[in-house]
Amino acid sequence: MTVQDEQGQDAHDDRAGAPGEPAWPGRAALVWLPFALAALFYAPLLGGLRTFPRGDFTDHFLPFSLFQRSALAGGYLPVWNPYTYSGHPFLADVQAAVFYPISNLILAATLPMAQAAARLYLLQVEAAIHIALAGLFTALLVAALTRSRAAALVAGVSFAFSGYLTGYPPLQLAVLRTAVWLPAILWCVLAAWQARRGLLWWSGAGVALAVAFLAGHPQTYLLTLYALAAWLALLAAVGRHDRRRVARGIGGA
Repeated sequence: MTVQDEQGQDAHDDRAGAPGEPAWPGRAALVWLPFALAALFYAPLLGGLRTFPRGDFTDHFLPFSLFQRSALAGGYLPVWNPYTYSGHPFLADVQAAVFYPISNLILAATLPMAQAAARLYLLQVEAAIHIALAGLFTALLVAALTRSRAAALVAGVSFAFSGYLTGYPPLQLAVLRTAVWLPAILWCVLAAWQARRGLLWWSGAGVALAVAFLAGHPQTYLLTLYALAAWLALLAAVGRHDRRRVARGIGGA
C-alpha cells in the first residue's frame, strides 16, 4: 500500500463508519446504549423487586452510606464513626470513599432519604451506573482504536456485562467503583498520545486516575497502575511517528 493509499484509508477511517458497518449505531449510541442495557440487566433491582444478596454490600457498604448521609445531613464531615467497635476513623477508611465524586453526587441528590431501604436501593442504582460507565468507557477506548462504532459497542457491552464485572465487584462496591475507570484512563492516554497538543487529554487521564484512587480499593487501583504502565510502555515502544496505524493495530489485536 502506498503512502497516499494509507492517507486515504486514514481519512476514510475517520468518517462516521467503516465500509459495511450498519448506519444505525450513531455516536450517541456509545453513550445511551450502555445505560439502557444496564437498566435492562438490573431491572428487577431498579424496579424494587429484588435486592443484592446479604453480604458486604448490605453489612458493610450500606452502613457506611447510612452513616455518611447522617453526618452530612447533620452538617458535619464524617471523620469519626462512634458506632463501629469502640470507634472507627471513618474518613481515613479507604473503602468509605468519602470523597468519591459519583457517590457524593448521588448522596447530594438524595440527602433527605434516610431510610435504610432507600439507601440500599440507591447503592444498587450506583452499582448499575458503574456497570454502564464501564461499557461507555470501553466503547470510547475501542472506538478510538478501531474507528468502528459497531466494534466499540460490542467491546463495551462485552466488558460491562462480563462474568467478572457483574459477579463479584457489584457486591464489593469499592472494587467496582475502581475497576470501571481503567478503560477511561487508557482512552485518555491514547488520545493524548495521538494528539499534537495532548495537555487536555493528559489532564483527563490524571483526573480519571484520581477518581479511581478515591473509589476506595487499593488492590484494584494497583492493578490499574500496572495496566497503565504496560499501556505506556507499548505506546512508547511503537514510537510516535506512526501512532494512527499503531492504534488500529492494537485494536485489531
